[in-house]
Amino acid sequence: MYWNHRITDSGPDNYGRYEIIEVHYDDNGKIILVDDVKLIGETKEELQEQVEQILKDIKDSPLLTTGEAYAHRNFPEENEND
Repeated sequence: MYWNHRITDSGPDNYGRYEIIEVHYDDNGKIILVDDVKLIGETKEELQEQVEQILKDIKDSPLLTTGEAYAHRNFPEENEND
């Protein structure tokens, strides 16, 4: 498993905004988890390193559409008889 940061578009309903997300992949490169970016460190230098890594990740990776980012979510269909 590995992860990186990606830029995703927020889709046409959100006026073409973009956000940076943390994307986790399985060993085959399939997205298994998407999370918000959280920057937390014990020192100023740690935070600076995190920002530098995020910049590297988003420069090295293509835009990820919202559909691609969240396609891994499989919600069970609701039972209409409940």
